[in-house]
Amino acid sequence: VWMLVIAVVTAAYLMLGGYVAAAYTDFVQGIIMIFGVFAMVIAIVNQGSVGGLGGFFERLASVPDNGDGITGAQLTNLFGGGSWKFLCVNILLTSFGTWGLPQMVSKYYAIKDDNSIKTATVVSTVFALIIGAGAYFIGSLSRLILNNNLPSGGYDSVIPDVLMKSLGGSLGTIIILSVVLLLLLSASMSTLSSVVLSSASAISIDLVPTVKKNYTKRQEMLLTRFLCILFVAFSYIFATQNISIIVNIMSFSWGIVSGCFIGPYVWGIYSKKTTKAGAWAGMVCGFLTVAATTAVLTYLNCGADGIGAAFKAASSKAPEMGVAAMIVSLITVPVVSSFTKKFDEEHINNVFIK
Repeated sequence: VWMLVIAVVTAAYLMLGGYVAAAYTDFVQGIIMIFGVFAMVIAIVNQGSVGGLGGFFERLASVPDNGDGITGAQLTNLFGGGSWKFLCVNILLTSFGTWGLPQMVSKYYAIKDDNSIKTATVVSTVFALIIGAGAYFIGSLSRLILNNNLPSGGYDSVIPDVLMKSLGGSLGTIIILSVVLLLLLSASMSTLSSVVLSSASAISIDLVPTVKKNYTKRQEMLLTRFLCILFVAFSYIFATQNISIIVNIMSFSWGIVSGCFIGPYVWGIYSKKTTKAGAWAGMVCGFLTVAATTAVLTYLNCGADGIGAAFKAASSKAPEMGVAAMIVSLITVPVVSSFTKKFDEEHINNVFIK
């Protein structure tokens, strides 16, 4: 039911307002997320099993290994202890990977003026610190809330179980839980609207005009609205059906998309020497890095359980492959651009005009 609510509301404001509506709703959703994170952290830290701000560190440091190879000492270690490699890969993918995601880049279309960029830089940095630090902090405290036991539903059930166990008692904590649920709905709607809008505009604004003559602005607007509704509907159907192959593919999506586009985006913004061939090379090599590695790992893991199980095993390395694809893309673009045809001076001056 809630997935349907998210889909309907998101489709409505995207169809009516487009980029501007997405910008305004992201602002409101961001405020909800900030309040929700603060409320969640305060409520969970004050749980008896956590021990408050003065006692959580010692209690967490004394937590033994529950079978997953991670101890409390590693969770309280600044560099992650024995999990430093896993921690670094995930930080690189989730922090720098956003530079190459089209749904993030598309948000710049709604920027009002140059001064707004300076303000947004500060605001977005503070917002990322609050949300990121709050999420990692609560994730580590789940060991104390759940008595160091993994829920029957697996890792995906950790945070829901923590919230229900911590905030399911008094009226005050239930209100906080409601705010946290609004946080989750806001985050879901923000992500869905960004992905749908970038996908719809890629077709209606970038692709169709190149193949269709006499393409009017009204036709562009109508097609964008139609595609927004269509993509939201597909998202809802795929989410409710829980199609296993899509779930496995989604584990690669962040790394593949960022690996394809981070090189062209970054070098295209900061270097006048970037060429069209260099950008294409960065996209292709970034994609092939993930695709080829996945194919090799799937082949190596293919046994009695079949190709499906082998592909699932390969998907466990998706973060590492995504980071590798990002690095390959960032290296390939300037290298290929150095010996391929440059854009003419007029085009460069137009692109980099002050």
